Amino acid sequence: MTRAMFVTVLYRYAGEPAIEDTGISFADVKKNTWYATAVAWAAKEGITFGTGNGKFNPAASISREQIVTMFHRYLNEHHYTLPEKEKEKNFAYAGKISTWAKESVKAMQKAGIIEGKPRNLFAPQDDATRAEAAAIFHRFVAALAAVN
Repeated sequence: MTRAMFVTVLYRYAGEPAIEDTGISFADVKKNTWYATAVAWAAKEGITFGTGNGKFNPAASISREQIVTMFHRYLNEHHYTLPEKEKEKNFAYAGKISTWAKESVKAMQKAGIIEGKPRNLFAPQDDATRAEAAAIFHRFVAALAAVN
């Protein structure tokens, strides 16, 4: 799943809200692309800050830690608090989780949104498959429905 695909799914889940300023803040996102409004929305909402150097990198595969972080930021921006359903899990190779993603991985794991891979791995920098993204999204939507 690409970064553009994922942000578009999240934008559509949010109801495709209108945004006042559709100016694109990333050099690699052109206004006429199918994902431009979703990226502009996600940036405005504080869900994504891009990949650095003024870029969003829309065609790049989204990593597992990026998905978790975007979901967590979405929750924070909309003032949702998910109950902790699980005890904190210390994933093997937890040191490979990027500093900016650690809080999100911890919160989403405790909320039961994410699970590790076999052998207690989270594999934060692995590309997320569409199936993995769909499973995480399904648990995310179910958790939100339970608190609303």
